[in-house]
Parts: sequence; C-alpha cells; structure tokens
Amino acid sequence: MNRVLHHRFPYVLALALLSIVLIGTGGAGATPAGPTLKGTAAVAGLPGSIAVTGDGFTPGGRIYVALYDLWGAKLLGTRWTAASPTVYGRDGSIDPAAGFAAGGALAARFAGLCGATPMVRAYDEATETWSNLLDVDTTGFKIAHFGADGSVDPARGYLPGC
Repeated sequence: MNRVLHHRFPYVLALALLSIVLIGTGGAGATPAGPTLKGTAAVAGLPGSIAVTGDGFTPGGRIYVALYDLWGAKLLGTRWTAASPTVYGRDGSIDPAAGFAAGGALAARFAGLCGATPMVRAYDEATETWSNLLDVDTTGFKIAHFGADGSVDPARGYLPGC
C-alpha cells in the first residue's frame, strides 16, 4: 500500500502546483497586462480621419502611436502623445465617487487616410512595451458628393468626404 501512495504522490503534487499556477494567472481566459489598443472609429465631420483608443499604458507616460499600411510594411503616420494621468479624489482618495479616475488611457487622431487600409499599434515608452496591432475600421468614411459640374461649392450640392 505504501508503494501505491508513493508513486501517486508526484502526480498529485504536480497537479496541485499546476492548479495554483493557473488560478494565480487567471487561467486561459485572462486578459493580457500592459498596453492594449481597443478600437478605431471615423471622426465625424473630418473626412479620412480616425480616432484611436486604448488603455493599460503608463499613466501620464509618453506613447508613440504608429499607423502602418495593411501589410505593416510602410509607415503612414506617427504621433507622440501622452496617456491620461491618474486623478485622485479628495484627500488622495481612490474612490471613484470622490473623483478618482485611473490613468493610462490613450486617445490619438490621424487624418488624410482616404483610400488607405491601415493598421495601428502603440509603444509605451516607460515600460518599453508595444501594444497589439489593430486593423483600422474605415467603413465610417463618407464618400464625397460633388455639386453640378464637379463643384465643391456646398450651395451647389457638394458634401465633403473621401
């Protein structure tokens, strides 16, 4: 009987350690820590312009945002910006009801993207970490409508767009 318990002990120990590791990391469905781009959207009233959003960046830190072509081979635009700072509530409170707001959010805009199919990613300078690569949604870009005889006069029917 001791022999059976002796052989099972390493397997039980390995299973227990594996369970602890999986519980500690949140399991397979855990979201990755660090900078993450969440989405892009066309900017209303500015044809060919997008807004990029993300979070998990260093609060108040510098962020390098890079816009690439569909294949990731050519840079279409870059921008240095800053992540939102952490704002503490009254008396340094971390209670949202007292005015606390966690920092690390990204908001950047790019213009002149008519006809492009870009991808975007961002670099957190403080942690030296790149975010995920995100396809840009250009379906919200409106097509320009020209007036009579190709006029760009709004009185003759021109509507701005790509």
